[in-house]
Amino acid sequence: MHQSDRAANDVFAGPGEMKERCRAMDWSMTALGPPEAWSEALRVTVRTCLDAAFPIAVWAGSDLVLIYNDGYRRLLGSRHPPALGQTYPEVWPELWPQIAPLFAQIRSGGAPIFAEDAPFVLQRDDGTIEDDVPNAWFTFSLSGVRNDEGEIIAILNIASETTARIRAERERAAARAAA
Repeated sequence: MHQSDRAANDVFAGPGEMKERCRAMDWSMTALGPPEAWSEALRVTVRTCLDAAFPIAVWAGSDLVLIYNDGYRRLLGSRHPPALGQTYPEVWPELWPQIAPLFAQIRSGGAPIFAEDAPFVLQRDDGTIEDDVPNAWFTFSLSGVRNDEGEIIAILNIASETTARIRAERERAAARAAA
């Protein structure tokens, strides 16, 4: 087996639902093409993402194609499993207007982004969405993934939903104020 073919097969090796789904995915049907055509940097980043327990997504290529680990599944809710191989605007259409400028900053070589308890208006699994009323909070980071030439080829997204904590803090504050 040629070394690049072996590297492509190794990127999704091992146990786990998302590794299994990635192995079964026909990546040639995405803008990324087959894994053996991916840069070494992208393959290493994806492997690291898939091996991690904390929620991590990789938004890869010029189309921002989603590859995510088992931890990130929980953040997706009912968007999982169809989200694999889709673009950011397809996966999170209601968030894209808020996130697009952040992705543009990263893609243009700007500083990485860290946001703590950032509010979002998110369409939940039951289909509900309240215009301009945040219903989800996330602590997340976005950083560029560079190839050997220094070009940004993907965005690494590490995230944790903090909605339950924010709501609990607000309820406690409201109860204290009422007392």
